[in-house]
Amino acid sequence: KNWPKIVRRRVNVNPKNTDLMSESMGVYRRDAKGGNSSLKFHRKGAGNSIDTPQSERKVSQRESDAPQKGCVRMADLIEINASRLSDIERNLALKKLSSNPHTINGVKNRSKLSFYEEMIGLLMFLFFPGCVIWCPVLMPVIAAFCFKKSLESAFVYLLVLALLTFFPHSKTSHFGNSPIFAILFKYTSLSYAWEAPLDKKKSPYMFVCPPHGVLPVSNLLFLIGLPHIWGFEFHGLTTDAALRLPILRQIMLWVGCKPATRKSAKKILESGMSIGISPGGVSEIFDTNNNDEVIFIKERKGFVKLALMTGTPIVPSYCFGTTKLFSCWYGQGDFLRKLSRKVGFGVVLVWGRFGLPIIHRYPLTTVSGAPIFVPLEKQPSQKMIDEYHLLFLTELKGLFDRNKAAYGWADKELVI
Repeated sequence: KNWPKIVRRRVNVNPKNTDLMSESMGVYRRDAKGGNSSLKFHRKGAGNSIDTPQSERKVSQRESDAPQKGCVRMADLIEINASRLSDIERNLALKKLSSNPHTINGVKNRSKLSFYEEMIGLLMFLFFPGCVIWCPVLMPVIAAFCFKKSLESAFVYLLVLALLTFFPHSKTSHFGNSPIFAILFKYTSLSYAWEAPLDKKKSPYMFVCPPHGVLPVSNLLFLIGLPHIWGFEFHGLTTDAALRLPILRQIMLWVGCKPATRKSAKKILESGMSIGISPGGVSEIFDTNNNDEVIFIKERKGFVKLALMTGTPIVPSYCFGTTKLFSCWYGQGDFLRKLSRKVGFGVVLVWGRFGLPIIHRYPLTTVSGAPIFVPLEKQPSQKMIDEYHLLFLTELKGLFDRNKAAYGWADKELVI
């Protein structure tokens, strides 16, 4: 009775095909004749269908559960608007679309784009996150022009700037359902793999997802795409400086970013919402040119303490490809590193495609492991924090090592 009459979705119709996706479309249709209700899957362009009596589906609970392991292309979930499907429908879609994450070689392949999709992707990524680079340069230029023209124009400019900087915004529901995001996911060829399903009834979760890279583009896309996978939304934590820059601030707030403070994070978790964080922050920018993957998390234990204080399961995750999205130069010594930590954002020379602040078309894959369940301790001891922090580091290292070969990074090491 819970099945809609027609639910359209993308499916893999060739059982011998181990690729991530198939271009065929299908329809789930519930037929009721003479009191006998059955669920049929009708393939596009095919006369046959797969009949499964509804009574059998009630008995077979496994079919409605999410696959224990899998890997999907995010663009395909966006196209079927998976976030608006019921849990059963979304889990069946994941089963049709997913493949084994440890046997797939296609995650390193770039998705095919038409000329118009390529142009849209370039313009969108030039706008965001490219605004992080061109906005601080353009703002003083416009200010100088306005002050030179007249005091009235200067006043209007400062008023608009103040509104963009301080006017309150909140997360926009289903912000990621726009068709434009399907193009952005194709542009980045973003895949999501999991080693254990996440039950939204057991949320909130704390997603700890390094690396930060020059800009955490893959983390933001994961923030948008997660509702299409597990059916629940979460807030990403970011530096306060990112929530003060006009344009960047508006977009970050619309997708659900919040200040990376303990007070803010605790409030979100206690409200029942999940959070995501990349603890390394701007410090990791200065190791993006390293041959191996370098993350700064060994001495950062605040997220573990917060998880214990709220009893929130920690989900170890890793974004493969984040460090390859931008090229950057930061010279020798630690001066720029220290300056960046002080101001809250990276002070480096950054460029992407065509020498512009547009991310390279490097395929991205985000992998999440099994949740680490922690006890609720309002006042956790340092020993307990250290134990669960070590457990997290062990799980994160194992997650990286198990998936790096499938991504094509068999020779890389994770340096913590």
